[in-house]
Amino acid sequence: MANNVYIGKKPIDTYIGAVIRENEPDIFARGKYTGRAIDVALIVQRIHNYAIEDMKIYDEEIKKEDSEQTFFVSAIKISLKKK
Repeated sequence: MANNVYIGKKPIDTYIGAVIRENEPDIFARGKYTGRAIDVALIVQRIHNYAIEDMKIYDEEIKKEDSEQTFFVSAIKISLKKK
């Protein structure tokens, strides 16, 4: 079972700690936080002996609550596995 870590505004160390507590974590991020997700994955890979199993880059359609307008946001999912 994979555990999810969602990347956001917190310091990068918070997400690294959440990832290394799991054997097979999935890292998710949207919008401007996709770069931070990549940084977390690479740091965990290099320092904590994890391997990147899979990476998907896609977009999500978001609908505004107060109107019919929709827009697309880039997103990333990085699957890691402890070596």
